[in-house]
Amino acid sequence: MKVLVVDDEPLVVWSLVKAIEPMKHYVDWALNGREAIQRIKNNIYDLLITDYKMPDVTGVEVIKRMKEVNASAKVIVITAYKSENELLDAIKNNLINKMIEKPYVLDDVVKSIKEVCEEK
Repeated sequence: MKVLVVDDEPLVVWSLVKAIEPMKHYVDWALNGREAIQRIKNNIYDLLITDYKMPDVTGVEVIKRMKEVNASAKVIVITAYKSENELLDAIKNNLINKMIEKPYVLDDVVKSIKEVCEEK
């Protein structure tokens, strides 16, 4: 499985990448929404793990681009802003498979990744 991790906090990206690597998935990453969209244009990913609130492009915009390229891609959003209207609309429109609230426990993220990967 090809995974794209997106967050504007380098330490968050690093910790997620290190947690996913032992799962034997190919992991790519981006430190902002624009960089993520560029990667999505050049690659097909099966799973997107993204922050919602980033300074340049929101996680929902990244999700929409991902779904344009691969409609069956799974999406996990990690956010401290779970009540944002844009995010709630994305959930209603089934663009998001799982939402994890910050602060989070890394083991819970790994468990969520496994659960989302097993969904059909």
